[in-house]
Amino acid sequence: MVYIRESHAADHYESWDKPPNGRLIYEHTNHGERCAAADLLLEDTRLTVPVIVDDMNNGVAAAYSAAPSRIFVIRSDGRFAIAGEPGPWGLEPAIAELHDWLKRFKAQGVEPKLPDHAAQPGEELHIDSTLDSEDGNKAAGNG
Repeated sequence: MVYIRESHAADHYESWDKPPNGRLIYEHTNHGERCAAADLLLEDTRLTVPVIVDDMNNGVAAAYSAAPSRIFVIRSDGRFAIAGEPGPWGLEPAIAELHDWLKRFKAQGVEPKLPDHAAQPGEELHIDSTLDSEDGNKAAGNG
């Protein structure tokens, strides 16, 4: 998991209610603050997967069109097993796909086979980040 820029920083959303855990996360001004916020995420969610933290230039978020949130699973051969649509509308289907992928991985003991139409190693993959903000549908001409 990669922790990226805080998408709902308290200093940008004054009207939000205090979160259930009572912690407000402010826009990170340095990498130490971003790492501390990632630690809070781990503490609050009890995640058991490795978490890395994006740099302050947001290189990972930019490369994967990850904001505000997105689910990707990258196989050991570098290809995408899952490339979910951006959240919030893309999270539920991607979580279901992730659950299925992990179930198959656990049952088979190896990464599940990719579909025949999957990109080959070294083949460029274009991640579409042009979505209609109201209903999550792809913008006209993109699907």
